[in-house]
Amino acid sequence: MPGMNDANRPGKWRGPITLFCESRRFRWSAIIVAALVLYVLSAGPYVWPSQYAFIPEWAETPMGWFYVPFWRLTHHAPDVMSDPLIWYVELWGSLDI
Repeated sequence: MPGMNDANRPGKWRGPITLFCESRRFRWSAIIVAALVLYVLSAGPYVWPSQYAFIPEWAETPMGWFYVPFWRLTHHAPDVMSDPLIWYVELWGSLDI
């Protein structure tokens, strides 16, 4: 529109990539959410080698401590949250490869 400078222009819709590049708060939020999702998803693959003794004894304790918050969440959370997590871990535990 004539007579409108950048300060008066209505805001344009900004997509997620633009937000990720320009907004520090959005970037850190996305990184934290991705890290939490990867943490939960990595608990399943941890169960399979630990169940079949593929993890050396010296590494089993530190790796077990890494997943203590996950195990507490599965045991103390409401069933709506814990049942899918337990199902996911049991899925990995029942793999016979």
